[in-house]
Amino acid sequence: MDHQMVPTFIGFTYFLVSLVFLGLLAVMLIDLLMEARRTIQGRIINKEGSIINVLRDDGKLKRFRINVPEVLVALRADYRVEIVSTNLANIPSRITVIE
Repeated sequence: MDHQMVPTFIGFTYFLVSLVFLGLLAVMLIDLLMEARRTIQGRIINKEGSIINVLRDDGKLKRFRINVPEVLVALRADYRVEIVSTNLANIPSRITVIE
């Protein structure tokens, strides 16, 4: 490879990586701002650190990462919950305990 082409190649690579990350950021922001949501009802099976495992009503197991410590402390195993999450990225936006 020619040594004069190396800086151009590195710059082009950085441009492509930046373009991909900006595209992902745009999709995530649009997903968070849109009103389209998924609603999942089920029972919390267990907590592993910041991840809760929810057994949905249709029998499938779903994992959710909870980043808010106050919410994570309030959730216990065997709680019946309703989780509203974004449509594309599946980020939980509301968790309701149903008893």
